[in-house]
Amino acid sequence: MKKIYLILLLSTIYQFASAQMSRVGNDSLIIHFPIGIDPSRLTMMEGLRLHYRVDIIDALPRLQMQVWKFQNEADRNAFLTIWGTYVAALEKSVLQVSEPKKARPRISEDTITIASANYWSQTFLRRCPQAGNTVVKVAVIDVGIFTSTGNTPQNALLNRYFDRDSSRNFTQETDANSPVQDKSPFLHGTRVAGVIANIYDSLGMNSAFQKLTIFKAFNQNGEANLWHILKAIDACIAQKIQIVNLSFNYTANWPPRIGATQPKLLLETAINIAKNYNMLFVTAAGNEGSNVDNSQNVGFFPTNFRCDNLIKVAADSIGMQPASFSNYGGNSVDIAACGTVVVAGRNDTLMVSSGTSFAAPIVTALAAIEASKLSSFDWWAVKQALRIRFKPTIPTGWQSKLQTTGGVLKPICD
Repeated sequence: MKKIYLILLLSTIYQFASAQMSRVGNDSLIIHFPIGIDPSRLTMMEGLRLHYRVDIIDALPRLQMQVWKFQNEADRNAFLTIWGTYVAALEKSVLQVSEPKKARPRISEDTITIASANYWSQTFLRRCPQAGNTVVKVAVIDVGIFTSTGNTPQNALLNRYFDRDSSRNFTQETDANSPVQDKSPFLHGTRVAGVIANIYDSLGMNSAFQKLTIFKAFNQNGEANLWHILKAIDACIAQKIQIVNLSFNYTANWPPRIGATQPKLLLETAINIAKNYNMLFVTAAGNEGSNVDNSQNVGFFPTNFRCDNLIKVAADSIGMQPASFSNYGGNSVDIAACGTVVVAGRNDTLMVSSGTSFAAPIVTALAAIEASKLSSFDWWAVKQALRIRFKPTIPTGWQSKLQTTGGVLKPICD
């Protein structure tokens, strides 16, 4: 009987052959099923659930992903031993959900800080309304947002553009005043949102309907697990978000190939799936000062992802050369933007902040400005519209460090 049962399972292997798996914990896996296949209708699913005593404890229907919980680690390992060789990409050794993904700020005190801060305030924040009237839905997946009742201009901006009703918290952190409260010491999410709000205000985005949705996927230490980020992306699809800011980057071991199959990360899969929902993502290139093209042993994610609907942003120093901390890559990085900004801090103060985390939301905000001029949102059209804001030629300091289709952003009012 057992032999017949296994033969029946093997006879339906083709239905499962392109699934992806990733560890969640010692007894769980994330499994992704190809778009167009309903996991609940796979003939082998019930058999696998009975044989391995699997419970489905969470699911993301729009991303076609589920978390399978086994009774114990031995059952999970037995499942991997038999079925792992059949899946298109086994992520176990590439990206574990238990590994933290960090939204890491960089506070710079080098000699260019003052000049770069002036470049931000004097050239990127001059009043020059350019926005259109089409509503653009923008989300920030980060540590949350800190707002108070203070009446300073910066805090007023955040309160004006913050969409409290549509924002969500996917962590276990709670706060009586706001479910998406930024409790991180450096207010990473608050500063990212502040960059977007400043540009919105400078370029005439109407705060009555051009709002920012905040998805809290990172805790107060600036760490998230993969599943929380995936849940936030799934929520973006559900709410029909059009532009998503991802001001985080992380590294992981990156073997070029596992067996005969190129590894495929679940986060990369999610971003590519979101393309089918007409969604554009903007991500920070990272602050290691590294060439992310050289990733034989270490991968820089999401910068190394192959997603047409993903813009990777490096940090520029006063419009001519890479900031000392910024990652770069002639095959990987699209755009460079000002990497030092002045934005809202705690207790209604202002903070000078440096990092690709703050270059990315400049691009996010400008993408939203360009989208507001279109009759309807189209991620490809928005991406092309950004090119008119590049310097005519890539400055010498950036040559070979950005993709040939990319460039360095000109000041907003040029």
